[in-house]
Amino acid sequence: MNGKMPKAVLIDNDEAMRKAIETVMPEARHRLCIWHIGKNVFIHLKSKEKLKAFNKCKRKYQTVEQFERLWQEMIDELDLHDDIWMGNMNEKIDKFCQAFFSDIFMAGMRSTQRCEGINKEFKRVLGKGKSLVELVALAYRLLMKLRHN
Repeated sequence: MNGKMPKAVLIDNDEAMRKAIETVMPEARHRLCIWHIGKNVFIHLKSKEKLKAFNKCKRKYQTVEQFERLWQEMIDELDLHDDIWMGNMNEKIDKFCQAFFSDIFMAGMRSTQRCEGINKEFKRVLGKGKSLVELVALAYRLLMKLRHN
């Protein structure tokens, strides 16, 4: 990378990946994938009302002060003070809320969607039981297809 390191890295909530990136790119700020967070919100909060409130908090255009006020209102109104998952997310708010990344150009990226899409395509195309030769040929065709889309 010609001696230049990224200012931010967009990842899912994988702790091993976070530690590895922290070691290799200590200056990069970690940002959590909003798609993965959204997927987990409904699983843990189990309510459309709570999901709606959570999504309102992580909205794109707001200041840190606005976010913190909305976040606290959500915690109070929905009585989430003792929710373990929300407590965990509270410790990570600076990693998924847009307000905390207004100083870093992210080209509108908020999720690992591109990477997830490539992984899905590889799994679909490659499947099981392929020889190494078939694997390489299929991987090459898939990469060419993705490159031209």
